[in-house]
Amino acid sequence: MRNLPPTLLALCFAVSHAVSQSAGSLDPAFGNGGKVITAITNFSDEAADIALQSNGRIVLAGAADNAFGLARYYSDGDLDNTFGNGGKVRTLVGPLEDKAYAVAIQSDGKIILAGYSLTSLIGNAAELALVRYTTGGALDTGFGNGGIVQVPLSVKDAANFSLALQTDGKIIAACTRRYPTPGTDVSLVRLLSNGELDDSFSGDGIATIPIGSLDDEAYALAIQSDGKIVLAGAAYDAGVADIALVRLLANGSPDTNFGNNGEVIAGVTNADGVFGYGIAIQPDGKIAVTGTAYFNGGATSQWALFRFMPDGDPDPSFGNNGTVITTIEATAFAEDLAIDDDGQLLVAGYGPVEGSGFYDFTLARFFSNGDPDPGFGDDGLARAGFGTDYASAHALALQPDGQIIVAGSSYLDFNGRFAMARYNGGLSVAASEPIAAVSDMQVYPNPIRDGRFALSYRLNEAQHVKISLVDMQGRLTTLFLNEKQSQGASTRYFNLPSNTPNGMYTLQMTTPSQLAQVKVVVK
Repeated sequence: MRNLPPTLLALCFAVSHAVSQSAGSLDPAFGNGGKVITAITNFSDEAADIALQSNGRIVLAGAADNAFGLARYYSDGDLDNTFGNGGKVRTLVGPLEDKAYAVAIQSDGKIILAGYSLTSLIGNAAELALVRYTTGGALDTGFGNGGIVQVPLSVKDAANFSLALQTDGKIIAACTRRYPTPGTDVSLVRLLSNGELDDSFSGDGIATIPIGSLDDEAYALAIQSDGKIVLAGAAYDAGVADIALVRLLANGSPDTNFGNNGEVIAGVTNADGVFGYGIAIQPDGKIAVTGTAYFNGGATSQWALFRFMPDGDPDPSFGNNGTVITTIEATAFAEDLAIDDDGQLLVAGYGPVEGSGFYDFTLARFFSNGDPDPGFGDDGLARAGFGTDYASAHALALQPDGQIIVAGSSYLDFNGRFAMARYNGGLSVAASEPIAAVSDMQVYPNPIRDGRFALSYRLNEAQHVKISLVDMQGRLTTLFLNEKQSQGASTRYFNLPSNTPNGMYTLQMTTPSQLAQVKVVVK
């Protein structure tokens, strides 16, 4: 092969780097080409939720062969062998069938899961179950009975459960309460940090709220900065489900300043049903909800996004009077959302691969007014397939560096596996920046495996440059260079200190006019 001139080589390198880091592209530094699949057992496993630890490690929770399943990973997608059994934990709560739907990380690093435990095959009777683990993956004996709490509350199995932690360490779980006669309501349970029911919440630790005239379902939970609790789900009336929101005061009573006595119901014209699966509270107090709207007797479905004012009224600045219905595909399911530092909404779900009958992870980004971001992914939609029959995404998390992790399950021959995909956050097409002083910044190899790496970049004018490594909490770990450099392309080689812990870092180049940075993984 003929050698390329240095200037052309640099240009090709820059184009390659720009493509690989474009918003919505898979992150090649994560797992295998941006994707991770994990078998917890030799049977079927399903991941339902994701949480990030303060040290950058990633926790997935769900079901592992009819038991609570848990896995922890390093920031690059490798299993954390210091946790549980090779990074995996399986816990039997009851004698029949258990499944975790939600996970939360306490400030002390302990991990809490919430879900159900089937108590009888007659009518599929189930109870709300919570399990807490130590930082190493062992059951926490200081919580409930040997690390397990089963709340004597009949719940609907195979329905979503949600979990949130208060700043005072109390634990709130939401579920769908089932009665002996037909009908369901939404219930919220608050526990003390030791697993006991908190009697200061609704009198006995359990608040049950009937919303619609028929069944009600709970799916997502969030706590506002003022301590108020917001639940998203669905309420049935005349056989049709609408998005439902409930807001409670910290003591478990309805917030009468929100909607109609603490409740909001929102429908979609011509829809056969709308379900709110994900919720996020904006810094300004507005409430964003995403879910799925069904049409044509349930034969088709679309992503539905809603945003409400702090008092529960529809937000007129978002979409069509507070509602956005996407037309991504003929059939699409939205499961979770998050709000990035720019106020944009990221929505994760799954949808069919055209002409194949298979399903992939799907991810899209929306501007703060509800318009889709066409510069994200492929014309506004990012996909991730796992080479299997079916993949369904149920949760997403934003890392401090803006990278996006979507979690769910990948199925082959009806056996499920925990699955994750990580996408580059990039910049939206609406962003406008002056010409950068630093460009074409690239680190290789990445991950850094032997402590030595190269950094290439271009200075568009002579600048004083400082090159440093910071951890995910923004703390300086190493200063590599601090000097004035001339204009042009450069490649520098550096050695990490021998005591640098493995993990995710940010390599920063600072000039008087710009901070340029790139994520690196040390292994």
